[in-house]
Amino acid sequence: MPPRKRATSAQAEPEFGTKFERLRRRAAEFNDGRPKIADYILGAEEGFDPPVRVRFPLKIQQREDYYAALHRNDVMGMMIALMGHDEYQRVKRTLDAFDDGGDLFDGLALDLVDHVNGRGAQDIPGGSPAS
Repeated sequence: MPPRKRATSAQAEPEFGTKFERLRRRAAEFNDGRPKIADYILGAEEGFDPPVRVRFPLKIQQREDYYAALHRNDVMGMMIALMGHDEYQRVKRTLDAFDDGGDLFDGLALDLVDHVNGRGAQDIPGGSPAS
């Protein structure tokens, strides 16, 4: 009697890939018509060389951290979630060099939240374009 064949991971992959393709299509349909968010960049003009770049779309952990901080109204937490801890520290050090660094920080935070959620989203009930 020949040895029994075992299922390999390669045989299981098509089903896995098919499910992910279905999930991608579902997400694309959900997001259809929504504007794509461009990367947010603070470059040499703002004193950042190399530039600080917030990349979109956000990774899952970034989304989780961002929305948790948003729910808590934790501006610094939102910025750390979007930029990452090291880049946040670099931005903070750069802005602190200015006499009005706190105001610059507030302006940056508002601009970054507007960039992610849409301008003025925090001013309406629910705080997002879908509200």
